[in-house]
Amino acid sequence: MKRSSMSGLEQMSLLAAGKVPPPSIALMPGESYGTVDLSVKLVRPIPTGVRLRGEGKLMNLSRSVAISQGRIVDDSGKLYAHATCTCMILRPS
Repeated sequence: MKRSSMSGLEQMSLLAAGKVPPPSIALMPGESYGTVDLSVKLVRPIPTGVRLRGEGKLMNLSRSVAISQGRIVDDSGKLYAHATCTCMILRPS
């Protein structure tokens, strides 16, 4: 049987492979973080042979919470999957 699209697990793997930026990119030495919430939305199947681009950015960073977002789009900008991640910033005592 020939596959015609990516599975949801494969789409989530793309998002997890660095397309949703971790808060660690903005932390100070000694700080760490823990995931509070992770939301993944699979918008549509991804046909095989489609060229994809992952986009990610840190949406907000406060003293105690970081929120990041990631998207999988094709060359025309069509959205295939979207994820958000909320993390608690853990500061050394």
